Amino acid sequence: MSDVTLDRVFVSLRILGGVQPNKRVATQTGALRIEDDSYLLGLRRAWFGESRESNIKFLEAMFQDVFSLIASKLDQKGEEIGQPFYSLDNLRQQSKDALERSRTGLLNLCETYAHDINMVKRLEWLVSKVNSFVVEILELTPL
Repeated sequence: MSDVTLDRVFVSLRILGGVQPNKRVATQTGALRIEDDSYLLGLRRAWFGESRESNIKFLEAMFQDVFSLIASKLDQKGEEIGQPFYSLDNLRQQSKDALERSRTGLLNLCETYAHDINMVKRLEWLVSKVNSFVVEILELTPL
């Protein structure tokens, strides 16, 4: 994810949170979106060079950006965050809500790829990173 902003982070997390079981995500445009069901889905994914591997790498990088940005904004403490909507208290709550929603989407992707144990384990690892970040950074760190 280039040009990472709080708005882009929260939109991406909301999109991921909207993934239902047996649905897939697409990342070929550099942004996350939920794939539409289509009999041409496999052909479209092949045409754009999209694969499970490219999508999981996108998600791993996206979460790294998410964690870094949120932690850096929360670390500013009394400083101005730069976006009026995001006071520190609001940022903490928005981050927690968005990450918890995204966790649901990750778990639904685990169900989608239940037959691919490697993909499931990588998704579960992302879920554990989300869980740790929520607890350590968003719940335990004082303002």
